[in-house]
Amino acid sequence: VNFVERRYPQLIPHLSSCKSPQQMMGATVKNHFAKWAKIPREKLFVVSIVPCLAKKQEAARPEFAPGGIRDVDAVLTTMEMIDMLKLIRFDTTTVQPMEFDLPYKAVSSAGVLFGGSGGVAEAALRMAVEKLTGQPLVAHPANGQQGLVFEAVRGFAGVKEAEVKTDTATLRVAVVSGLRNAEPIIERVLKGEPTGYDLIEV
Repeated sequence: VNFVERRYPQLIPHLSSCKSPQQMMGATVKNHFAKWAKIPREKLFVVSIVPCLAKKQEAARPEFAPGGIRDVDAVLTTMEMIDMLKLIRFDTTTVQPMEFDLPYKAVSSAGVLFGGSGGVAEAALRMAVEKLTGQPLVAHPANGQQGLVFEAVRGFAGVKEAEVKTDTATLRVAVVSGLRNAEPIIERVLKGEPTGYDLIEV
């Protein structure tokens, strides 16, 4: 979003209205969880641990602080977290996997995907296919996940493409890793060149 605001403001109306996973979770905790746990939202302090440095600036945006209370109060990069653990000589081998806490113990497979590269596009494809066909998606035989698995949009290649056909429509998506790889596609869009994409995830 910050990149488009600075370099391509004419594309702002075409951006997704969805918040990022970080901001979705922050807003959920400050609103739904606050009511569920009977804790005033101003008493909650939400910390996000993510690999992307840009998330610090995102969390500080004024639109993510309704009533002056930020949805995400602080952001640590994964490297900062690792440095902090090293500083206190924390033995990470003693950490035992645990289930998520209530009330967010149950998660959908699309929700798990959402935070990874290509995850937004894959989750959107699943929903689009289900809406277009009117049929619930079945578990994938390879891993038991609910819904189809679109392997083509996963991974860290610069640009990944996928095409999904239903009885009524063909959906084409592109997943771009890195802003450097996004610029050529953006320039094509601005020139009016047909890309054929229904969705572009960056």
